[in-house]
Order: sequence, then structure tokens, then C-alpha cells
Amino acid sequence: MATNQSTDLALADGQSVPGAGADADTQQEQKSGYFSALSGVDMLRQITLVIALAICLAIAIFIIIWARQPDMRPLGQYPTEELVQTLDFLDAQKIEYDLDGNTIMVAESDYQDIKLRMARDGFSQAPSSGTDILMQDMGFGVSQRLERERLKHSREQQLARTIEELQDINRAKVLLAIPKENVFARREKQPSATVVLTLKRGRTLDSEEVDSIVDIVASAVQGLTPARVTVTDQNGRLLNSGSQDSLAARSRKEYEIERKREQEYLEKIDSIMIPVVGLGKYTAQVDLTMDFSAVEETQKRFNPDLPAVRSETTFEENNVGGLAVGIPGALTNQPPVNSNIPEVAGQGNGSGTTPSRVHKEATRNYELDYFGDRTGYLSGNRYLHHYLGTSAGYASIRSIPY
Repeated sequence: MATNQSTDLALADGQSVPGAGADADTQQEQKSGYFSALSGVDMLRQITLVIALAICLAIAIFIIIWARQPDMRPLGQYPTEELVQTLDFLDAQKIEYDLDGNTIMVAESDYQDIKLRMARDGFSQAPSSGTDILMQDMGFGVSQRLERERLKHSREQQLARTIEELQDINRAKVLLAIPKENVFARREKQPSATVVLTLKRGRTLDSEEVDSIVDIVASAVQGLTPARVTVTDQNGRLLNSGSQDSLAARSRKEYEIERKREQEYLEKIDSIMIPVVGLGKYTAQVDLTMDFSAVEETQKRFNPDLPAVRSETTFEENNVGGLAVGIPGALTNQPPVNSNIPEVAGQGNGSGTTPSRVHKEATRNYELDYFGDRTGYLSGNRYLHHYLGTSAGYASIRSIPY
């Protein structure tokens, strides 16, 4: 039995070997048939087939890449100066974007995050210039009050855009309070203005720049004086007050002048000490006290040796003889009638005294030589204190009167 089984297995193995070889021969014949069919095609058709396969492959790759790209959304349209700053910000944050003219396109999924980052760094979309409000059609039935408010809002926008052109200003908002003109009012109300500034990061405004902003607003509104313009920044710091009295405004400016002068002295001390002892090896402090009281002097000097005639009046009257005077033809112009009075003895020939009248009047006013001088000035600095200490323990305290 065992011999028969081994014989059957041997026969089965012998039959299986020719079957496997037949399958391999069949596959080889199929491959050779493909190559023979391809070789039977002419060269032009082969090139066309290769080009078609390449085009199909390129289209498939493009579809895959396009499907993987995110949806783009316009971030905003910016002028040239703001466009450069925005692109620098996007490059620094490593944010992908597409540029189409002055329009920046970003991924829609990252749009809110990008806007939040730009707002934190002081970037924002520039609003309208204000002229578009004037160009809009108001239509029929618009009240005079609404038209006046639209014109005022347009002026506010134009002033804000003008202030934003300054170097240290990022955003500006202007509010105008212009009362309605009334010719019958006994006392006319004065206009006022409020300016809210958003400064760029790390920037501050000095007094000259604040005064320029105040003058820009005051000169653009009829009847508006610089004293009625209020300027503040995004931190609530009052830069110019339009409601404080003149004394409070003067005190604030005097304080700013003192702080500015102290900073100038500190910079001078630094320029002297840093080359000598090095940076960070000393401490300097300046305390400046200034006297801003106004002094006005008036001088009058008289010179009695040089009298001057101020006015002179001379009147002289002289009447000699008894000639009749008066209006011709009047009764008083006729000589009197001879009287019957007897002559008095002892008068000789009777000759009378000749009438005469002399009147003189003279008035002369003298004034002394006078010279007047009026001078007004500020008294200026009074005391300047220097405090200087070095790392070696040396300290210098000086008080310099002015």
C-alpha cells in the first residue's frame, strides 16, 4: 500500500510540473504579444500616445494640487504705503498670501486670525476718505437737518484722513460740534471739536505736533478757535484741552516745559559720563525748578533842563480915538445931537480927552522832556539741582541758582 501511494504522489508531482511551465509560457506569450503590437504601431502614433498620457498625468496632478489649496478671501485693498507695511507684517508672521494689484488674498480659514493679529499690531483697513459721502445721491425728501449732518460727517472724515497722514498717527477720529446759525440770537454759540488719536506702537507726540493738529482742525472749521479743540490719545492722555481755563492750560504747559528741559540736561550728562565711566555704571538725576512769573517794567524819565513849549496863545487888542463903529446905517452910527448945556468955566478952549483902549493876553504851556520804556519778560530758571552717583560710590549734588 505504501508503494502504491508513493507512486501516485510521484505521478501527481510529475503531472504538476508540466502544468506550471505551461502557465509561465502563456504569460510570456501575452507580454510578447503586447510588445509586438506596440512595435507594430508607427512612430507618429507612439509619440501621440505618449503625449496624451503625459497630458492626462499633468491634469491629474493639477486637480490634486488644486483640491488641496485652501479657499482664498480678500483681506483688503490698501494704498501703496499701507500695502508695503502690510506685506512686511505678513512676511514677518510667515503667512501665505496672494497679491492681486493692491488687493491681498489670504486663506479663508485664517482670515479671522490674521485680522486679529493685525489689529493687535495697529494695522487696520483704511476707511473712506469722506468725499464718497458728498458724491452720494441724497434723493428727494431729505430734510435740511439730515443734509447738514451728512456734510458735517464728511468734513469729519476728511479731517481724520488728513491727520492720519502724519508720521506718528495710525488712526484718527474727529467729532465736530457746529451749532446752527441764528441771526436773531443775542449771543451766538461757538463751535468745538474733539480729536481722538491712535498712535503707532512706541510713538509719542510732542507739544509742537499737538499744536499742529489743533491748528489743522481749527483752520478747517469756520469760527472755531484753537482754545476749543480737545485732543486725546488712545490711552486717555489729554494732549490739548478745549474746556480747561487758561490758568490750568498754562500750568500744564509749564510742567511739560520743565520735564523737557530736565530730559535735555540728562542727555547732556549721559553724553559726558558714558565715555568716561561706561554705560550703566552711574546714576544721574536732574531736578529743575523754573519760575514762569511774568515781569513787566514801565519807566518814565523827565529832563527838566530841556523844557519844550507844548502850546502858546497870544491875543492883543488896541482901540485909539472915538470913532464910531457899528453897522452902517444904524442909529448908533450917527453922532449925538448938540445939547444946550452951558460950558463950564475954567476949561479953556474946551478940548476933551482922547479915548483909547489896549488889551493884551498871552498863554504859554511848557512840558518837560519825557521818555517812556515798557518791557515785559519771563523771569526764567531759578534753581537747577544735579544728582550724580557712580559705581565707585562717588556722589555729586549741586544747586545752581539762575
